[in-house]
Amino acid sequence: MNPPDNLKPTPFLPFYRDGVLDWIDVLGFAMPATWGDVPGEYGAIRNAVAAIEFSVLLKYEVTGPGAIATVDAVFSRDVGRLGAGKIAYGVIVTDDGYMIDDCTVFVHGPEHVQVIGGSEHIGASLHRAARPGTVIAERRDEQTISHDELLAE
Repeated sequence: MNPPDNLKPTPFLPFYRDGVLDWIDVLGFAMPATWGDVPGEYGAIRNAVAAIEFSVLLKYEVTGPGAIATVDAVFSRDVGRLGAGKIAYGVIVTDDGYMIDDCTVFVHGPEHVQVIGGSEHIGASLHRAARPGTVIAERRDEQTISHDELLAE
């Protein structure tokens, strides 16, 4: 089954075998929901091998002298303690402590942190918490590898 015309293709679309029976909308992109054997698919994820596509997630680059403090203000983990080259999984929360979305934070250095998640509310939270001199930019389209680039590697 071809993906719905109203949804964008992902870079991995050509790699999905024929037989996708149902598609879902993930942030405006067509993602396979099932090939029709849910127990078999679950078994592959738990006991064999499976590919899970994350190219559609939003990728926020937080740069500048307040990058770590900005992310620390909204992330459930202490980003300042991570150090360069470290990754942490956690959640973005409101000022009242309510969860907005789960995400991954990667500290490139003291003035460069990347936040990857599935909600545009992450960007809004980062902008509200931004310290002076901090720049927040969403870069999913720039950082997603195309199908042609995948085949070239």
